[in-house]
Amino acid sequence: DELDSDDPSLDEVVELHLTQNGLLEAISRLPEIQQDVLLMRFFEGLPIAETALILHRSEDAIKSLQRRGLQALRRKLTKKEKDHDQHG
Repeated sequence: DELDSDDPSLDEVVELHLTQNGLLEAISRLPEIQQDVLLMRFFEGLPIAETALILHRSEDAIKSLQRRGLQALRRKLTKKEKDHDQHG
């Protein structure tokens, strides 16, 4: 029976896709080095040490870039959500 399936519904798939697109769009608006750090850390799953080696930065610099990038991302996404709530 289709209703008993563990597969996500079409609505869930669309919502996930829109969320991922919104996230990628917000990331694309960050400074390039913050984009690189967030993509390597969270999309590729690289540890801080490896990210630091690849980007030729210290581990402390990677931690700082990650923190600032996540803070900026949070601001962008909450602003987008508020704008959507007001206009949607």
